[in-house]
This record gives sequence, structure tokens and C-alpha cells, in this order.
Amino acid sequence: MPSICGRPRGNRWCGQPDRSQLRRSPVPVTTRNLAQSVRKARAALGEESFNVVTIGFDPPQDNPETMAAHARQQGVSDPGWAFLSGSRDTVRNLMTDIGFSYWRAPKGYDHLTQTTIIDSDGVIYAQVYGELVDLPQLVEPLKRLVFDIDNKQDSMVDSIIKRVSYFCTDYDPVTGAYKFDYSPFLGMIIGAVIIASVIGFLVVNVTAHRRRNAGRAVQFKPDR
Repeated sequence: MPSICGRPRGNRWCGQPDRSQLRRSPVPVTTRNLAQSVRKARAALGEESFNVVTIGFDPPQDNPETMAAHARQQGVSDPGWAFLSGSRDTVRNLMTDIGFSYWRAPKGYDHLTQTTIIDSDGVIYAQVYGELVDLPQLVEPLKRLVFDIDNKQDSMVDSIIKRVSYFCTDYDPVTGAYKFDYSPFLGMIIGAVIIASVIGFLVVNVTAHRRRNAGRAVQFKPDR
């Protein structure tokens, strides 16, 4: 999406998955919840694995000063998270591009709380709605983009490494966080080794048994 990727800080936001949040001041609950999800996602996927952009959609009330103030009030100091504003036309076009809906209300605007996940090419990958959402709803689409498991140009080794990393990065509902757990693959490898060993043992013994039987048949073959 050109109106997000590459603006307003050159190409800083290009080349990585992007999570964009549309807002109109004030929405502290949404920002705080998103901040918790971002921290946990970065812990699982890497500190620089994705960027976050929060965009004010009510200019001129949402301007650089009010957006910066909102970030400070919510304690957001993540260098990979920008709070942006724009002209009315730019914002209107941007909202149309990402499918964000809002309408006039007696006290301003009513709207859906929307988080849009965008890939490194600026294409919308997923939409998440609601102020309070489960962590996997946000992280699972990002995880697939970060590990890039659908890349057809990867070598076999790269593809295997990415897929192992993808499947081993799993959500733990007990702790409410993601962790890298290689035990399923380790169990699969151990199981495969055991099965291969049993098959090898059987093949060796069956082959040896056949050779012994063949030798006995030659040894006791009567003369004509």
C-alpha cells in the first residue's frame, strides 16, 4: 500500500511486514492492548521483524503534535512504531485503500477498531477487528509473513529451516506468550531414527537369513 509503505520517512517502512492501526483520539485501550501484543510478537519473531504504524484519521485534530502526545501518554517508545497523521485527502484515500469505515456521530465519529497487516510489498495480508483480541489473531499472520514460508524461490535447505522455525514458534496459552519449542520436531526425528533402525535391523537379518538358507541348499544339493 503506497500511502503507508515509504511514507513519511523515506523507505524506512518498506521491505518488512507492517501492522497498521487506524485511530481517532482518544483510544488508549486499543493502543495499550496493541502495545502488549507488539512486545510479545517481537520477543517471538525478532525486534526488527516488523513495523507498526498508528494513523490518525481525523485531521486536523489528529496532527503530528497530538499523535506524538498520544504515543507518550501510552508509554510507546518502540523505534519501529510510528504515530502518523496526514492531510484530509491523503487520509481519506488511505482509508479507502485498506477498507476502513467510519461515520459521523453526535460526539465525533463511530468506527470499527481495525488493525491491518500488510506484507513487505504493501499488499493487505489480514484484517483484525476489535479493541481486545487474542494474541494469536495478530501474531499468526505476522509469523507467516516474517518466516516467509510461502517463498517459492527458497532453496530446499532454506525452506526446511524456515518451516521448522515457523512450526516451532508456538503459542502457549498458559503463559499467554509465544515460545520456541523444538520438542515436536525432536520427537519426530527420534521416532524416525528408531523406525529406520528397526527397518535396517530387519533388512540385515532377513538378508543374512536368506543367504544362510541359500548356502545350505547348495551344500546339500545331491549329485546327479
